[in-house]
Amino acid sequence: MKKLLFLFSAGATLLLAACNDSAKDTARLQATNDSLRAQIAARDSEMDSVLTIFNEIQEGFTQISQAQNRITLSRTGDPGDLQAARAQIQEDMKFIITTMRSNKERIAQLQAQVKKQGMNTAAMEKTLASMQEELQLRNQQIETLQQELQQRNIQLEGLDSEINELNADIEALHIDNTHKANVMAEQDKDLHTAYFAIGTQRELKEKRILEDGEVLKGNYEKDYFTTVDIRSCNTISLMAKKAKLLTTHPAASYELTKGADKNLTLKINDPEAFWSISKYLVVRVW
Repeated sequence: MKKLLFLFSAGATLLLAACNDSAKDTARLQATNDSLRAQIAARDSEMDSVLTIFNEIQEGFTQISQAQNRITLSRTGDPGDLQAARAQIQEDMKFIITTMRSNKERIAQLQAQVKKQGMNTAAMEKTLASMQEELQLRNQQIETLQQELQQRNIQLEGLDSEINELNADIEALHIDNTHKANVMAEQDKDLHTAYFAIGTQRELKEKRILEDGEVLKGNYEKDYFTTVDIRSCNTISLMAKKAKLLTTHPAASYELTKGADKNLTLKINDPEAFWSISKYLVVRVW
């Protein structure tokens, strides 16, 4: 009887422990689920915000086009009609200037949000560049409108200075974006640039690339290296029957293949892995 009671007590203890563990597991799973839901909701909210700004910019450009068309229609009448429409022209030009400024600010806001959220993909960069180009084009159209109205003695009271300021702002934005694009292009080029040198042991020593059995430790001749873009450089002809890589590169990322002439070719199977340790490749041949 005592034995049965003991077994029952032990079983109950194990069952209770199992229930407690199950409850803890359930709680952990629920916490993980809640965390994932929160992350998804935050990401959805961020995407909604980006799309809202994007739509506002597009709507702004649509409204600018409509205002430009109204001014174009007004210019087609006779001088009397044009003078009578001066107030409307003034109002439309003011609306265009205000909307252009708003779009400029929204594009800058969109750029900042895209960068903050890590959404600056190639497609998004292209979209932002397209918006900036359209802003520049609209600015040129406003300048043309301003000149044509001046030629027809239609003065834009108080707006000429605003148009000039807008021109200066957008030109500055264009210059800044061009500079940023050039910097990014240069950084991208540097990021994907690598260098290789191939030579006999004697040649590598003469160029101080190999000194006392060590590679690239001294003041070696950089001109001896060939520059390559790692995105397009998949093979390097070694023009030798024997070769050894003196710099460190993951073994699984490349192979040495022999051609019909018995000469070796370095085949890079995984460029990202191959150049991950060093952007310099030194090959000793003999």
